[in-house]
Amino acid sequence: MEQGVFREVDAERMGQLITDVIHAARGRRISLGHDDAPEEARRAIDEFILDSLGVETEDG
Repeated sequence: MEQGVFREVDAERMGQLITDVIHAARGRRISLGHDDAPEEARRAIDEFILDSLGVETEDG
């Protein structure tokens, strides 16, 4: 990611996915009392969504 090289994705769908994850975490926190849900969602976005956007280059 530091090199600014990303896999092509549908930006609207990706944005909606991230929004859905955030809203689901908010719902879990409010409705179910899962106070860690927002932080867990942020970690999941970093680990699963953002990492999936990177493209492997020869440099790593």
